[in-house]
Amino acid sequence: MNGADVLATVAALFGAVTFARVIPLAVLAGMSLLFVWVMFKAQASEGFDASMFLRNDRGVLAPERLWGFLCFAIHTWAYTTWVLNNVVTENDSLLYVGAWSGTAIVFQILEVWRGIKTNTPPLPKPNSEGEQP
Repeated sequence: MNGADVLATVAALFGAVTFARVIPLAVLAGMSLLFVWVMFKAQASEGFDASMFLRNDRGVLAPERLWGFLCFAIHTWAYTTWVLNNVVTENDSLLYVGAWSGTAIVFQILEVWRGIKTNTPPLPKPNSEGEQP
């Protein structure tokens, strides 16, 4: 490999780096850094324990919570890449929204169906005039 080959390889590498590749990576890094910053700021406050982020409703350590955040970050990065490359479709948008909001709804339905008590407070009972308090 001579000097001309090295220069051609370096030029090809720099030519492959475009805004459409850098921006999604910056979004992924930004989300990760923002998450870490928020957790450190919250941990410094009184009455907050960052380990609760990794605990389920019963207080047991649940690594799937961390995996869920990582999946959300990677999916958001992929979706951002699709948007910047103009290849996102309406179905992609619906799948993205359904995956990250619909999953929680499905889990709540499954818990009710299986008879598991959740930590959600009961709805207030209407007063004598039928109005909600």
